[in-house]
Amino acid sequence: MDAEDIMQELLIKIWRKKNNISKLKIKRPGV
Repeated sequence: MDAEDIMQELLIKIWRKKNNISKLKIKRPGV
């Protein structure tokens, strides 16, 4: 995993929180 992957993960997490997507069934194992 390089820096770009980590940045993308963080962006996805932030985006999910903003859009309440974590309530849907889009969940990744280990996150």
